Amino acid sequence: MVYQKSWNYARNSNDLFGDGNGESWESWKEQPLTVVNEKRVVQELLLRGLQLEHDINLDNTRNDIIKRLGLDINKPIVLATTGVAWDATTNSPSHSYENMYEWLWDTISWFETNTEAQLIIRVHPAENVEMKINPVNRTRFEAETKKREINIPKNVRIISPDDPISTYDLFHIAKLGMVYLSTTGLEMACLGLPVIVVGQAHFSEKGFTYDPENREEYLNIMSEVVLNDNHKSNHIETQQLARKYFFYYSFHNSINMGFMDQTNKESNVLKELEYKDLLPGANPYLDYICDAILTNSPINSENLWPPEKKDISVC
Repeated sequence: MVYQKSWNYARNSNDLFGDGNGESWESWKEQPLTVVNEKRVVQELLLRGLQLEHDINLDNTRNDIIKRLGLDINKPIVLATTGVAWDATTNSPSHSYENMYEWLWDTISWFETNTEAQLIIRVHPAENVEMKINPVNRTRFEAETKKREINIPKNVRIISPDDPISTYDLFHIAKLGMVYLSTTGLEMACLGLPVIVVGQAHFSEKGFTYDPENREEYLNIMSEVVLNDNHKSNHIETQQLARKYFFYYSFHNSINMGFMDQTNKESNVLKELEYKDLLPGANPYLDYICDAILTNSPINSENLWPPEKKDISVC
């Protein structure tokens, strides 16, 4: 997959791409999403496990999940996916909440009042990864929720990190997706779901998500979309814009220099390099970053972005 062993670069900026004012994205989004590029997006999403076309197998999976979770097919279902609490970005304040947990607990409270809708909270599978490392800071959502004595109403389902249910299969039963910062928000938008982004994610405020400025606006958006079936934008237009951004992010701004050992999936290990691998002209991605440093130029700006990855073929 394109993200593996990839890095995002910025100069003199804490913005993910060094495109703080959005000039690069604004000029990029004016370009058409070609058939070939959209195929690459679809292929990458399929590699992750997101099925984009409905068929009998997907319908059966959808029905099995609804039955297993005891959901009411006649009531709208909202999917909220979490990040991991020990990720520093997850604990950063948003316009609406101090951190991800505060957002989730307030959302649970909203559903306790609005029983005509249903909420699924999919806890990030990485909560179970290497718990022996820094265990003091590796809090878990379910444990923290229990500690706070948060009431879980009958219309809320919490899916534990070790549950085998595919997060991507949950997309297909949801009417609305919600994230704090998780990239699943971008993936849900690529499927065509309306998505609320509560935190300040790299893909928020790009034109294909709801980006509330405060708690009241967040709750109003949820009410409008879930209860009143009032979605602000054209489904196809927002889906295409999300896929256009996905390509921009994945195939231009997630840069794999080719210097890491691709056979080692567990850690970042440099492979053996020769001096000629570092010479000008040998690696277009290295050339681009070095040129930006030498000329004191941004990584991204108006009509400027890193070269396109060519390492994934399209059949």
